[in-house]
Amino acid sequence: MSKTHPGSYSGNPAFTYTLYMPSSASSVTTLFPLAVLIHGLSRKPEAMLNDYKDFSQQNQCALFVPYFPEQYSYHRMISGNDPSFRFDRLLLHMLDEMKRMHQQVDISKFLLHGYSAGGRFVHRFAYLNASRILGLSIGAPGEITLIGNNWPVGTGNLPTVFNGDNIDREAMSVLPTQICIGDLDKERVDKAKRLKDNYDNVGLKWVQYDLVKNAGHDSSSMRNIVSAFFRSVLSNIHQTANDRIASGASEKAHRVIALRSNANGKFVCAENAGRDSLIANRDSVAGWETFDMIDLEGGNVALKSHANGRYVCAENGGNGTLMASRKKINAWETFRKVDRGNGKVAFIAVNGKYVSVGNFGNSELTADRDNAGNWETFDVVEK
Repeated sequence: MSKTHPGSYSGNPAFTYTLYMPSSASSVTTLFPLAVLIHGLSRKPEAMLNDYKDFSQQNQCALFVPYFPEQYSYHRMISGNDPSFRFDRLLLHMLDEMKRMHQQVDISKFLLHGYSAGGRFVHRFAYLNASRILGLSIGAPGEITLIGNNWPVGTGNLPTVFNGDNIDREAMSVLPTQICIGDLDKERVDKAKRLKDNYDNVGLKWVQYDLVKNAGHDSSSMRNIVSAFFRSVLSNIHQTANDRIASGASEKAHRVIALRSNANGKFVCAENAGRDSLIANRDSVAGWETFDMIDLEGGNVALKSHANGRYVCAENGGNGTLMASRKKINAWETFRKVDRGNGKVAFIAVNGKYVSVGNFGNSELTADRDNAGNWETFDVVEK
């Protein structure tokens, strides 16, 4: 039987959530993809959850539905009382806490849908966190934020508003995106069209506009079209992965590199011929310090160690150390490469955390940091 798991955020228990797991969750060991559903100002998370239970069962996809209490303007992304309090980070923290109790759920990248005020939230969330999203569905947003101009009507001054964080244009440009609205939702149709036109004009490649006939401002009316969109995203991801494995393309598109930590100036090593965890402790480069960096498209890479011919893995879904231990590329062996400029990069693991050398490079590599500093930054040295 399927199971519903309630929870609350440890930092403020007023923020609650419901996790819904499909019926086979107790009988399999693979990771379940996740769809996150964001309610509107009517605040009916239970109704939203019920709308997508069929999708969950049919596609073996977990559902996560947070609840934001009435006194919080979550759709504005920043608290009016405390500008340092960000609702995008709140959602990510809630997902992290849920993951600790439900290891079968893949939170590294997730499907995301919001309706009405939830639609406002999700497209603003995407500007700051596009690399975490598998597919973005924006339902009937009453207010829109265009790419350009200044916040909150545009993204032009995001670094000023969000303490240095900016829109990830590269990730946004390839993010599968749906804008959906009922044809009778007269007050919002023009805004939805403006958002679609803006995305087209700035070069976003995968944007679809779905106008649902005979539907007003009603979240449930979007259920079928959103489910179809999510299903297509999941199908395309699986097909792309299968095609890549079948063609061997991932073995062709690679560079031979070493990684030098900005924490201590040492090279990352697959210690003990790959039998021990990665650590940045070497002054020069030989086989144990050399990797194939394999392009997986969409800004993702895998690292194949020359020490043992195995792929670097964020063990235990990112809760363990990094080791060159796996024969195949799956979610734990996939890393989002973040360009830090001047040949420097950072890596985001399956758990959405940055890879860090820790303790000035004296500790084994782990994926446990929310932000990237020197400990999380590496020079890419071509070999």
